[in-house]
Amino acid sequence: MRERIFTLTLALVFTASLARSQRVDSERVSIAVRSGANLQKFDERDFDGRIQKNHLLPGAHFGIDINIPVSSDFHFQTGFLVINKGSKGVGETKTTTRLSYLEMPLNLVYKKPWGSGYLMLGFGPYVSRGFGGHVTTGSGAVEFSRDVKFTDPAKDDGLSWTPYFERMDVGGNIFVGYMMPSGLFFQVSTHQGITKINPTHNQYPGDRSSIKNTGTGFSVGYRF
Repeated sequence: MRERIFTLTLALVFTASLARSQRVDSERVSIAVRSGANLQKFDERDFDGRIQKNHLLPGAHFGIDINIPVSSDFHFQTGFLVINKGSKGVGETKTTTRLSYLEMPLNLVYKKPWGSGYLMLGFGPYVSRGFGGHVTTGSGAVEFSRDVKFTDPAKDDGLSWTPYFERMDVGGNIFVGYMMPSGLFFQVSTHQGITKINPTHNQYPGDRSSIKNTGTGFSVGYRF
């Protein structure tokens, strides 16, 4: 059901953006391409609800965004972003999780002239759909890698070697950036997941575990 809602939302936003851009050229609807690097980790709690420590994991992202003016200072911005998320565990036997998502942000952006360009401040929710990943566990030269399986809902009976995760990730993000007159822009962002992506463990009725994505990123882009 959530996959259908996600797909329908993508289609509606994309169709509305195209229609608006074709209807009124003077509104200056624009498209940008951007890419960059990010640092990710899990906001994690164990079966008893205790906070678990994790190391940051480097990743990358790239995609497009569509900017729709709402007023002279405010804009609606959405698009499609392929982004790597995950986390690196703490301890002698390290577990590194790498997850790949197709993400759609839905941001309200405030733009104000500053110098020769524009200062940008954006915030809003995002919706992501997982499509790949793997988990590597080991110590030293001995490591085992397993492909991730996304299911809705994700359940783990403890008998499988396959790492399961919820397919959908929903959260919020905020960014600050600067755009030059040429259309080149830079931005720094941070995001926090609000839905847990770990599976429900059938053998633990009182399971209080929770894994949520969190991270920061730096992007360079060009707006046409």
